[in-house]
Amino acid sequence: MASAILCDGDWIVDASGINCLGAITQVVYTVPVEYTAGMITEAIFHGFSLTFPLMVIAWGGRQLLKAVR
Repeated sequence: MASAILCDGDWIVDASGINCLGAITQVVYTVPVEYTAGMITEAIFHGFSLTFPLMVIAWGGRQLLKAVR
C-alpha cells in the first residue's frame, strides 16, 4: 500500500529524506488495482472513441488538401 501526502508548505530534500516544511494536510493511502476484463474493455473503447474521430478529421483534411492541389 502506498501513500500520497499533501503538504501546504515546501518540500525539501535532506540527509533524512524528503520532508515537508509546512503542515501535512492530508495522507491518502492507495491500494493496488486489479484490472478486470470490463475495465480493460472500457479503456479500449474510450481510447477508440476519442482517437477515431480525430483520425477521421486528419484523414479528411488530407483528402481535401489532395483535392485542392
